[in-house]
Amino acid sequence: MELIINKVGYKLTHNTAILYYSRKNHFLAHRRNFQKFIPKIEQKVIEGDINEDAVDEEGYFYFTFDENIGYKNSVEIQLTNNYTLKRLFVIDTLRKTLETNYIIQSNTFDSDLTVYNYKNEEPVYSFDKYKAFNINVEDNFLVIAIRSRASLISNKTGGELSISENEITRIKYRNYLIQKKFITNTLDYPLLANKQIKESFGIRLSPAKLNYNDYYKSIYKFYEKLLSYNFGRLKIFKNGFEELTENKDYFKIERNNSNVMLFKNNHVNVNAANGFKFSGPLYVPEEKTNNLEFIFIYNNPHHANELYKCLKDGLKHFPGLESYVGVPLRKPRKEWSLKYDKINTLPYELENHLEKLKNDPEFSDSNKTIFAFAILPFNKDTSPEYELQYYYKLKEILLKENIANQFIDYHRIGLNNFHFHLPNIALAILAKLGGIPWRLNKPKNKELIIGFGEKTIDNIRFIGNTIFFDNTGEIKGIKYFKSDKDNNDLSSTIKNAIHGFLIEKGENPERVIIHYYKNVSKKEIAIIKSALKSLDLDLPFVVLEVNDTKAKDFLCFDKEYNYGMPVSGTIVTLRKGKEFLLFNNTRYENKPKMKIQEEYPIKVRLHTHSYFNLSFQDIVHLISQIYEFSRIYWKSLKQQSLPVTVSYSKMIAEYSGNFNDNTVPSSEIAQNTTWFI
Repeated sequence: MELIINKVGYKLTHNTAILYYSRKNHFLAHRRNFQKFIPKIEQKVIEGDINEDAVDEEGYFYFTFDENIGYKNSVEIQLTNNYTLKRLFVIDTLRKTLETNYIIQSNTFDSDLTVYNYKNEEPVYSFDKYKAFNINVEDNFLVIAIRSRASLISNKTGGELSISENEITRIKYRNYLIQKKFITNTLDYPLLANKQIKESFGIRLSPAKLNYNDYYKSIYKFYEKLLSYNFGRLKIFKNGFEELTENKDYFKIERNNSNVMLFKNNHVNVNAANGFKFSGPLYVPEEKTNNLEFIFIYNNPHHANELYKCLKDGLKHFPGLESYVGVPLRKPRKEWSLKYDKINTLPYELENHLEKLKNDPEFSDSNKTIFAFAILPFNKDTSPEYELQYYYKLKEILLKENIANQFIDYHRIGLNNFHFHLPNIALAILAKLGGIPWRLNKPKNKELIIGFGEKTIDNIRFIGNTIFFDNTGEIKGIKYFKSDKDNNDLSSTIKNAIHGFLIEKGENPERVIIHYYKNVSKKEIAIIKSALKSLDLDLPFVVLEVNDTKAKDFLCFDKEYNYGMPVSGTIVTLRKGKEFLLFNNTRYENKPKMKIQEEYPIKVRLHTHSYFNLSFQDIVHLISQIYEFSRIYWKSLKQQSLPVTVSYSKMIAEYSGNFNDNTVPSSEIAQNTTWFI
């Protein structure tokens, strides 16, 4: 591989600049707390004084490096050795130069500067399409990226579009997208279409399918455009995007060690589909499958019969449920299944139906395992909230009764591509019965691995948690809780996990590894330390931030692969020893023989306590472990980019947040299987 990253170098031709400031806010100004910020920059003032009268009632003052804003107070500032001042100077310089040719938005959720370039395409209703380029400023580099969705800016005013003022968040004022608080007559201006406005107009824009080569061409063309402008004291280098050196800027996971999965009869394979094809699942819980009964919940008998036939006899390359995963499919008893008329009454009907079945001694036999197929008129991943409420309610009812289940959208049954879904359905059925489709073919270590994931529902954050006692991927516990300010649940989760490890293994773990869904705070690090101290343990611990939003600000390209996606298992250093990009995808070879699906990388940040220094080998081990845990995702045969420590935890958080009383049922199925996949 010959990698480059989407960073271009720059330099400043002068080390000083004029800083203009005021107590009055402006949509192009930078806002800072006076008491905290001024001591950091006072020593950088070359000429003039910063007047304390230029502070508003809340203790803030506002400044810019753009003389056109109209601020009267000014000082000359030294920019060297002050990253904050230098960065803000570069942002202002870029903005005021580009404003004549683009629409600009400053300080967005994902960039220092977003530059909107008009796309000469048919408007959507009265909204023009724009391609949004994000620019983030580092100490000596500009990072150039593209948003995956087109942005929509109206070509009419909010008043002309009959949009209420409450729906608007940003308006187009001159060539800027600014917050509406800066303008009194908001409805007299064009506006940016936010999520609410798009929904009110019935606009749905899918993200552009990622193609690394197309992405590279777009950002390089934009970079060439930047080179054509005169930015004054800011000089952008003309030598293109930064080239990376192997073993210095990036390194590779040994995929032969991290990719290999173990199947039936000790068969190993790096491909899950081939592992099943040539061997079969690692473990089938015969104590359950030997006494397994199925029930069907359906609206149309044709859908139920067709699904049963496909699972029993197979379809095209899918050989059938028993042949594929070792789970025999017995003909369901008609009186145990349930035909429904309307989805909105189904939860009530199902509760009554199951209550009546309890009078049947065979149904209530504790030695029997019941599995339900719920054939519904929608798909969970694409359904609106009013339909999803029935999904969660039905799932909860079945789990309470200790009934494993699989929900299927009846629109898929009978489609030409339905045979592609059947292997994943079979895989999930086995896992939900307590089977193990495969595990990592690795020597077991003595590390305690704890994953956390988050889902926000109705402005309430729910946290899911998965616990692993080694690196094989076998889940040893799931937890869930509402986020609380004191993080008491974080502490108890860690202590309980260590206690469980000690009971099962008879010894303490060698270290605790936490896969966390967000940037861990100093307070959370202190809570982890305190939890370990309360157990009188001096265990080393590492927190790896693995955000479930894939990294879209940094991207690398392989020049030897037509500027395509880097090989799977490539780790790029963003901040030495602290921050990395992990390319986790299906490009296993330099020149793949088959078509591959291109994926964004994930960003990994490392946090350790002060006296535990990570070696390079430690870092490789920890990031390789994230890679490995992405290989034991039992919802699909396709490799996922996120580790199950995070993705499974997020699923648990989502279900707990939507269940009654935010509680997962206490049944054996709900507590000891991957029912949530």
